[in-house]
Amino acid sequence: MKGFRCRLNDVSPFVEDGTYPFTRRLFIAICRDGTPDETAGIAYVNMLLSKEGQKLVEKAGYVPLR
Repeated sequence: MKGFRCRLNDVSPFVEDGTYPFTRRLFIAICRDGTPDETAGIAYVNMLLSKEGQKLVEKAGYVPLR
């Protein structure tokens, strides 16, 4: 793989710039039907996208969006 470098416990620069060859996406679907489940789903997504939530995302091993 062209330009592939691996450093133990430090691969995030390669993930962030798209050169790391293995990725996994996280999708969250919300059913927009006016139910309490919709309200909870929106709150969950908002929490994940918050500053605190992004720290949790990173702690779980994902690359934060923000």
